[in-house]
Amino acid sequence: MTAQQRPSRGALIVGPPRSGTSLMRALLDGHPQVLAVPRETHAFEWCESTEPTQELMRRKLWAEMPWPDDERERFESTLHELLPGPAHPADALEAVVEGLVRLDPEQRSREVWLEKTPTHLRVLPPLVERLGQRTRVICLVRDPRGILASRVRRWRRSGLRAVRHFARKWARDDELTRSMEYAPEVHVVRYEELVSEPERAMRDVAEHLDIPWHDVLTEPQRDGENFGGREKFQGVSAVSRDRWRDELSGEQLHELERFIGPRLEARGYPVDERYVRPDATRRLFEWRVKGALQLLKLGWLRYGRLSK
Repeated sequence: MTAQQRPSRGALIVGPPRSGTSLMRALLDGHPQVLAVPRETHAFEWCESTEPTQELMRRKLWAEMPWPDDERERFESTLHELLPGPAHPADALEAVVEGLVRLDPEQRSREVWLEKTPTHLRVLPPLVERLGQRTRVICLVRDPRGILASRVRRWRRSGLRAVRHFARKWARDDELTRSMEYAPEVHVVRYEELVSEPERAMRDVAEHLDIPWHDVLTEPQRDGENFGGREKFQGVSAVSRDRWRDELSGEQLHELERFIGPRLEARGYPVDERYVRPDATRRLFEWRVKGALQLLKLGWLRYGRLSK
């Protein structure tokens, strides 16, 4: 096996889906000291397969990626070498980075590799433990009403049942974030502050990643080109920050805030006092949230079997 060629430091972008993780990755993509993995890996979903390389390359984001010349075959060859069987998700991540670096030796000089998969938030502790103390995490936090509005536009399902389902998943992720956000490896970025004051927010991110400031950190890019994002904006835009006020119905807001109103307020997001739900009902909701989190944590135990 050839010597490791990837940057020795890793960084992960996580957060509830639709919370600004794509924008954060795009802002870091053009930095000369950052090697950004071009697509989400969702490593924990395929790393335990008996054929992990095939599982990754079957995923839509990777199967449809435009590979020049013979780069796909070379990339797969590296992954087969490094991942001959079931692996820890951290090892799978590092193998992907190693495969990308071997395609472009100039990437060896980068100081840090960067990967964005929002749902890696749900396996973050075992990931960071395995990747090492030098690993850095950028966790995006956004007003869940804004997240709900962006997801409602895509959902085929609708109605208050979908809102309640979203509330439980968001509250679980919020509970998980709160349990880790004061760790030195983790830096929390509020989406609203990122789009309102991008330079200030990105200077804090650069300091956390220990990379020098560069003006490109306020110019979102993807694969070397300007990144328009889902909003098709040029640069960083706050256009979607408060759009939920017009896009969510009063009934949807009522249903969401009656369950997670206290969590919204704890995050600094104001709520309508009319939406306060009786304590007994909210206690039941929080009990279900904490139960879901405990099940999530029990799932981490299996990664111990995949350690070298």
